[in-house]
Amino acid sequence: MARFVTALPSRPVTTIDELLAAHNIQQLALDYALAHDSRDLDAMEQLFVPTDLEVDFPRFTGRILLRSLRAYFEVAGPTILFVTNHRLELVEPDSARGTVSCFAQLEVDGRFVQQAIQYRDEYVRNDGVWRFLTREHLLWYGVEEPTNPYRQPKSQWPAEVTGRGSLPEDFDSWRRYYGIAEAPTGHYRGRSTPA
Repeated sequence: MARFVTALPSRPVTTIDELLAAHNIQQLALDYALAHDSRDLDAMEQLFVPTDLEVDFPRFTGRILLRSLRAYFEVAGPTILFVTNHRLELVEPDSARGTVSCFAQLEVDGRFVQQAIQYRDEYVRNDGVWRFLTREHLLWYGVEEPTNPYRQPKSQWPAEVTGRGSLPEDFDSWRRYYGIAEAPTGHYRGRSTPA
């Protein structure tokens, strides 16, 4: 298992290649959140290096993740992963490690839950593309909220600022995953320009 420290040593990025590597690695965390929230398992699979590496929970590889996500998505409703802090260290030209903070809003078994998460990642450059080798999912806390925002009437945005919006059903990948034929309707009316 990779050794993680609370403060990674700082050193300046010294080359354009390191700058591009840092940018591309940080995009992985954002792409992970979008693939998760939109239920795009094809995109999720592309974020990980194919490997038979055996790791123990809460650490996972792409193969382990895809297997567990299918079971999780059977009980999960909409999810929103907000990626916040992302600290990374380029270890070698083709490997890096990082720590990602994430705030999650999840509907699970009909309950609305908020979580603070930390991911500890190992990254490798594979065929010229940065990918996850492993992620470790650590929980700061999770709390069930008394109100589930997905149980509201449709929003009628922008005429009304509250209510349930058209996401996640507006994602083509969400509809494919859950077998929903048509895009949602009836969520938008009123002013022609958003506030």
